[in-house]
Amino acid sequence: MTKHIDRFNQLKNVYKQFIEDPKNSKLRIRDVSSRLNVSEAELLSLSKNNDIFYLQIDDFDNFFKSILTENDKVMFLIRSDFVVHEKIILCQDYTFKNDSVFSLKDNSTLIKFNSNSIKYCFYELKKHKSRTLRSFQLFNKHGNSMIKIYLKGKSKDQFDFIANEHKVEYNYELQKNFESSKFDNEYEVIDKHEIVADTTLRKILNKTAEDKIPVNLYAFGLDCTQCHSDTIKNVIDYGPWLNVMDKNFNIHVLEKNITVSNYGKRYGNNFIDFKDSNDNLVLSISASKKYNDIFSVIFKEIDNE
Repeated sequence: MTKHIDRFNQLKNVYKQFIEDPKNSKLRIRDVSSRLNVSEAELLSLSKNNDIFYLQIDDFDNFFKSILTENDKVMFLIRSDFVVHEKIILCQDYTFKNDSVFSLKDNSTLIKFNSNSIKYCFYELKKHKSRTLRSFQLFNKHGNSMIKIYLKGKSKDQFDFIANEHKVEYNYELQKNFESSKFDNEYEVIDKHEIVADTTLRKILNKTAEDKIPVNLYAFGLDCTQCHSDTIKNVIDYGPWLNVMDKNFNIHVLEKNITVSNYGKRYGNNFIDFKDSNDNLVLSISASKKYNDIFSVIFKEIDNE
């Protein structure tokens, strides 16, 4: 038996035992991958069947154009370790060029990424309560998630057709290319250091929502950036997560891991950047030019509290 098939089978058994443990039943795939010390893409490859299959996409320009021209409504999701940024759009209002999705109405950029960084692609049909969630999932060479695209409208046949156009047989690509043969079957979690949370983000979100100030809210993922340009309304807590839960925009932030905020001016606009506990830039918020001075006042008020 070749090494890559041996790894596939060993990891599949470890994964099966892990998810059968009741205390792990509600973990997201990203949390499972962290606990087992394997990539999210490799875990997805273990479940390859009629509901999860591997894709070969040679031309991402045509792929993204097909997503936008052949479907009615989709959601783009990017994330980092502690931030998830989700934006729902009507496809007819957007176009694609040079690794960017941007608005036909005001030319603003929704998402920008480096297509050369995309290495592995999957399509998933996932049962969730009474619904079937359809998604394209794009990963980098390490098997880490870059972009997920979910169908949010009614164009199921078109979405499935695009997937089937790119469907190929999975040939253990991730197992052949893994960097280390080790994965953790002890499920040990180690806390390495204390984290002091920065609450500035919460204050900025609450104040801009309360005053109905349009903002540009950028999230930074792996070789990609996504932006929500509009007002925000519903700032809520859910467990340890700080969230904005609006009709066409959601963001989820593990607030205790947002540790640094920096305020300044960029291209004439006031902005505030947020880093996580790993010193990675994960969020940036600025106001639209019309509200630039008001945003500056809000930040100074918060900073003086």
